[in-house]
Amino acid sequence: MKKYLYLFLFLLSTQFLSAQKEAAFEAVRQGELTKLQTLLKEEPNLLTAQNARGHNLLILAAYYEQTDILAHLISAGANLDHQDASGNTALMGVCFKGYAEALNYLIEGGAKVDQENYNGATALTFAVTFGHEELAKALLEAGANPEHKDQRGMSIRQHAELQGNPQILALLAQYPLTEKNKN
Repeated sequence: MKKYLYLFLFLLSTQFLSAQKEAAFEAVRQGELTKLQTLLKEEPNLLTAQNARGHNLLILAAYYEQTDILAHLISAGANLDHQDASGNTALMGVCFKGYAEALNYLIEGGAKVDQENYNGATALTFAVTFGHEELAKALLEAGANPEHKDQRGMSIRQHAELQGNPQILALLAQYPLTEKNKN
């Protein structure tokens, strides 16, 4: 009988944590910072929770451009370089979407600017590919490697050439190949 009681309590606690996790993800989607703060106070482990796609709360906040929540999660110690099921990070997500303010929070928080996803793309690859010149400049100023090559062997400059974006090509020309970024 005692064994069944423990099993019941375990299942009940698992169900409770699952409900809290869903509530935390929904709070991020809806931009409800106060609700998220309450949930994280009740259950700090939610900071590392992931959904089925491997997104943590930070990636979701970046994707939805919830900058207040993003700032809170960074200050709470969220993993800035957490990779989802495709290897993408919050920084890559904001570069895909074009969210400059969120990018600044992540860079200032210490996100790795040259973190690679599972295809070898970096945040700079996304910024260049999607024509976000302001974000590309911020990444380069933060030390992103303009000569990084993805798994297909394509460099950042080659991605810019494919997009035919003269402004980004001109920007990249200001960051010559150095000993630091030859790899």
